[in-house]
Amino acid sequence: MNTVTLGMSGLEVSPVAFGTWQLSGDWGQVDVDEAIAAIRFAREQVRSSIGRSRREC
Repeated sequence: MNTVTLGMSGLEVSPVAFGTWQLSGDWGQVDVDEAIAAIRFAREQVRSSIGRSRREC
């Protein structure tokens, strides 16, 4: 899996991200159950895709 260094922290993290700023409610009402379902779905997709890329070394 490809990683990048997070700022000056020295932490190595995945460059893949799931934006959740819309879930804050600043843009309107948010259904909490749908928000949680979206996060869980995204986690499952990433977890299941690790190790399947042809670009991974």
